[in-house]
Amino acid sequence: MNLFEKIISALQTESPQPTKYGWFHLMFLGLAIVSVVLLCVFCRKIKDKNFRKIVAVSWGVMLIFEIYKQLVFSYNASSDTW
Repeated sequence: MNLFEKIISALQTESPQPTKYGWFHLMFLGLAIVSVVLLCVFCRKIKDKNFRKIVAVSWGVMLIFEIYKQLVFSYNASSDTW
């Protein structure tokens, strides 16, 4: 097992699978709604250049988390396979 696989293995944690439309999903739906409302209220009169920066940073954060999710769920540490 190389260093990259050791890091991915360390990031994998065991947790119970959330139920469909349970507290986990409702909590993140609520956080998304609150975030959108706050962005609409506070960024109403923002310049176009600053708006593009906010969108770029949001895109970068989402991309990093998606890559993390794909790597963690693609590697099986118990059988040492991808």
